[in-house]
Parts: sequence; structure tokens; C-alpha cells
Amino acid sequence: APHPITILLIALFGAAMITFWVLRYREEKQTLNRWVQTASEIETSLVDLLESFSNGCRSHLVRQAKRCVLRLNRGEPIGLAARRSGLPLDADTLAMVSIPSGSQSGHAALISQASRSGIGDHLDQSFEVSRTLPHVGQQFIYILALVLLAWPISIFVRSQSEPIVEEFFSEFQFGSTRYLFFGEFPDTVILVGNFLAYLLVFWLLLAVSIRWLPLWVIRWVPWFGRSAIENWRGQVLGAFARGMKAGQSEASILEFAIQSSRVRWVRSRCRRTQRFLEQGASLPHAFQRGGVITKREQRWLSAAQQNGSLPESIGQLKSNIERHQSLRWRIRMAWAVPLVTVLVGVFVLAHCLIVFRVLIALVGGLSN
Repeated sequence: APHPITILLIALFGAAMITFWVLRYREEKQTLNRWVQTASEIETSLVDLLESFSNGCRSHLVRQAKRCVLRLNRGEPIGLAARRSGLPLDADTLAMVSIPSGSQSGHAALISQASRSGIGDHLDQSFEVSRTLPHVGQQFIYILALVLLAWPISIFVRSQSEPIVEEFFSEFQFGSTRYLFFGEFPDTVILVGNFLAYLLVFWLLLAVSIRWLPLWVIRWVPWFGRSAIENWRGQVLGAFARGMKAGQSEASILEFAIQSSRVRWVRSRCRRTQRFLEQGASLPHAFQRGGVITKREQRWLSAAQQNGSLPESIGQLKSNIERHQSLRWRIRMAWAVPLVTVLVGVFVLAHCLIVFRVLIALVGGLSN
């Protein structure tokens, strides 16, 4: 039935499907990186692996993997082929593939152990996030659906009812309804509703295009700016944690992160970190001066470096960032959902008051 509740249910169903697609894409991306790392250990053909992987997945990774295979067959290096085809290979994965096997012979046992522990660590770290993401995503879509449906429905109702009521009042000579519809109170409600709706649409456009925004603007995008930076920090730290456990050098991980990442923020911060490393700074200080970690995190990683547990501490820091992100979004939805529901209810109630004013004027005119 053409009812607003039906539209809302369809929007929530669409949100559930989008969340399902995001979770499936994330799982296929993680599986791809694990397979490529395993292939580098057992010296399997990367072309054959990507072709087999593309036959088994159902997301747009199929097209990206096939484009990467075509570029590899043309002789392009794996880092350049992955970046141009959009294949989401992590920096440590590219470093593991590109470093010659002879230089890894001394670390073969360490690589196998790091791969197994990396899989277990990833499952432990992503369990809480995977439970939170569907609920938070659906709640956020619910908020958007409430606002973006109440706004056009109110415009439609006003555009359809105002001419009819004006004609009815003029026919019975009750006077003008301009004050009823366009008085100070209705004008204020319409102005505030339009302002909030336009502001929400502008905010969503910034959130969708956040990867392409200037770097100094990203931090000032409410909610999504800080979350995007935290996610990108986690990507860099996760690549270092896995790469250092596998015996890869810091310079090689940074180089492949610069070459493979499609996010300008990641490339910029990795270049700055690389410059400070070349100047002789330790990795925690280079991270802090490069803008990847904070001063408090730098002190913690410096202590871990002195204790010889830097890779494990970097992995733990990435896990903490993910948990804080998950908790932050749960807290936001805890107060945003009831607040937006109340605001939309007030908006609808204001339109109901306008309708009752019209009915009161109509009944008063007929009684006289």
C-alpha cells in the first residue's frame, strides 16, 4: 500500500541488504589477502590463484581480480597492477609477495606462524565489530529514512491540501487561509524542517565523498571524518603489525602502502612517516610525527619497542582503535535514534496543529 510505513520498511530492508553486502565484501577481502599471503609462502602462481578466487566470489572483487590478472599477464608489477585494478590487497600482503623468496628463507617459520596468528587475531578482533556493524548501520538508515521521508511527505501534503482548503474557504466566503498556512508558526516549522533536511543531505554528500575531500577538511566532517581517519589509522597499523611479524622491513611496508593504497590520507601519512624514518627517527616517533598515532600512543609504542614487543603492541593498538570505534557508534546511536524520533514527531505534530487550526476555523465559520 502507498503508505509511509511501507516506504520505511522498504528502506530498512534496503539497509539490511547493504549491510549484508558490506560484511560479505569485507570477508572476501580478508580471505583474498590470506590466500595471497599463503600463495607467496608456497610459491604458487598468483595469476592462477586470482583466477580461482574470482570464480568463487560474488562481489565486484570478481571484476577487480580479473583486471589484475590481465595486467599481471602484460608484465606489470603486482603493486601497480593491484592499485590500477582496484584489488584491495594490504600493504604487508604486497610486501610479502614482492620480496624475493631467498630473502625470506630465514623467516619461513616466522611467516607461517605470523600468518596463523594473524588469522586468529583478526577473527578475535573483528568479532565484536561484526556484531555491532549490522545494528548500527540499520539504526543509522532508520534515522535517515525518518528524516528524508518526513520532509518530502510534508511538502506533498501542503502542496495538495493548501489549494483545496483555499478554494473551499473562498467558496463559502470564510476569508483567506493565508494566516492558517503561512502564518508565523507554520513558516517557522517549514523553515526549520527545510534547513535540517538540506543540512542532512549536505552532510551525507560529504560522508560519501570523504575519500576525495582535501585532507584538512576530513577531520571537520561530523562523525564520519573522525571515523574515517580512525579506520585508515587501523589499516596502516594492521599492515605494520602483520608485516613486522612476518619479518618484513619497515621501509618495504611503507613503500608498498604508498604504492597500493587508494586513500590519499594513507599515502600522505605514510610518506611523512617514511621521511622521518629516513632521518633516523624510531618507528613510534616517525608514526607520531607523521600523524598516524597520538603522543600517548607513541609513548606506549616506545616502551613496547624497548621491551621487544613492538609488533604485538601495534596489533593491540589497532584492536583498541576498532573497539573504540564500535563503542563510539553504539553510544551515538543510543541517543541519536530517540532524539531524531522525537524531532520528527514534533515536526509531524506541528503539521497536525496546522490542520486542526484549519478545521477549527472551518467549524467556526459554518457555525456563524
